Amino acid sequence: MTDRLHHWAKAEPNRVFMAERGAGPGWRQITYVQLLDMSRCIASRLASRDLSAEKPIVILSAIPLTTRCLRSARCMRGFRSVRCRRPIR
Repeated sequence: MTDRLHHWAKAEPNRVFMAERGAGPGWRQITYVQLLDMSRCIASRLASRDLSAEKPIVILSAIPLTTRCLRSARCMRGFRSVRCRRPIR
């Protein structure tokens, strides 16, 4: 996945990767280059934690853009994760 992210961040940096409805009117968007930058920052912070195969990260988020950034960062560093979905009410 990260190879494709690097490719599109270079080829089409301002192309929208994902969008979701915001709290107000309009959409919240993230471009390929923004996703790459955020993923790198998050991956760097994760690397400073004491994580391993025995200590995976848990992603507790109902927000698709946030989840995508966390999952991309996880892939960059090779960390395991456990995804927990909570019911939407």
